[in-house]
Amino acid sequence: MIEGSVDLAICTINYAEALVRPALDRSTFEVAVDAIAALGIEPVAPTAAIARDAAHRRGLGISLADGFALATAEARGDSLASFDLRVIRAARKAGVELALQ
Repeated sequence: MIEGSVDLAICTINYAEALVRPALDRSTFEVAVDAIAALGIEPVAPTAAIARDAAHRRGLGISLADGFALATAEARGDSLASFDLRVIRAARKAGVELALQ
């Protein structure tokens, strides 16, 4: 469980992914964008190194978008929050701390 004050970040690839469904309706999209901002989640642009690492992380049986989430957390030294069992297994194999266990 995440306790206390923590900085929250999301790779811009995953940020876009989270907005795909809300983008089908303009007002829903605006609510989703505002909600993410209100939670204080900082979109983080991937570097070329993160992109390379994301590609490598695909070998752990996760999607490229999930690879970006994992590689971003790894590069920043952050823990990763996910409910996807494939991502959780990949994070453990990569040695990335999980925020939710």
